[in-house]
Amino acid sequence: MTVEQKTLLADVVWVGPERMSGTPCFKGTRVPIQAFIDHIEGNSTLEDFLEGFPSVTRTQAIQFIELAKDNLLRLVLTQPPKNVEHSTTEMLELDRRELARSGRVARP
Repeated sequence: MTVEQKTLLADVVWVGPERMSGTPCFKGTRVPIQAFIDHIEGNSTLEDFLEGFPSVTRTQAIQFIELAKDNLLRLVLTQPPKNVEHSTTEMLELDRRELARSGRVARP
């Protein structure tokens, strides 16, 4: 996570043992981040969530989504899931081995 992302996260989320037993909440509220995630997972709209939790601003919710997206993309790009897709080099090597086994090309 970049310094800029950490700063943005600190503007959106706060955690403290004295608030909600340390549950991560939207900054300045007692609304758990998990409540937002649960709403989205349950097919609620952003507007539905904001109507139900008026102390959370649209900006906070959007910033949280952007940070989550950025960090997930960074994770996928730096540590791609194993056995989901092969790299181009791996695919070429697999193709070469298959062709060699089938006798369609000379073995190296």
